[in-house]
Amino acid sequence: MNKKGLAAVLVSTTLVFACNMQQTAFDKDLSFLKKYDSVVVLSSGSSKVVVSPRYQAKVFTSTAGDGSSFGWINYDVFTADPDPHMNAFGGENRIWLGPEGGPFSLFFPEGFVMDFSNWKIPAAFDTEPWETVSASDTAVELKKAEKKVVQEYNGEGAFDTIYEISNANTQIKIVAIQRNNEIKNENIIYLNDENNDTNFKNNEKNN
Repeated sequence: MNKKGLAAVLVSTTLVFACNMQQTAFDKDLSFLKKYDSVVVLSSGSSKVVVSPRYQAKVFTSTAGDGSSFGWINYDVFTADPDPHMNAFGGENRIWLGPEGGPFSLFFPEGFVMDFSNWKIPAAFDTEPWETVSASDTAVELKKAEKKVVQEYNGEGAFDTIYEISNANTQIKIVAIQRNNEIKNENIIYLNDENNDTNFKNNEKNN
């Protein structure tokens, strides 16, 4: 083999090696998330789902095995100063509460004027981590127990989310997850017949 032929082989080999070393979009997102959280990666065949205990039980992203990353991750927010209203880290799927506005909104402190300056996502759904109850290759359960989960909610409550990945027996590359949410309200609400005010009593009987 002459020198030109050898050089061509070396260049070709180098290009193939470089291509193999390139990260897919999913690999890039997963590597980034691992810097900030001990994420749980569910897998079934070539399909994968990334679940985050640190960031409120979000599914940040998923892939059907072709390297695509289906979630949106707001990279800049992870290193930015906390926003007093909402920190949009991104994600693909999560548990959420509503309404966000109006007279029955959960995101305004009781008695405050309902304008944006007083609007805030509860910490349990914005900045605080959730606890991993159990995790396997195909399922994860996370929970959050709070004495004051939302602004107007003065009693105890618990939130529980379970994700399970499935992959149908098909030639089409797909990824699918099943999510089961449980919300437990441990307040007992009584109505005062005299003035129709609502009184909250935690786990007590009305005498």
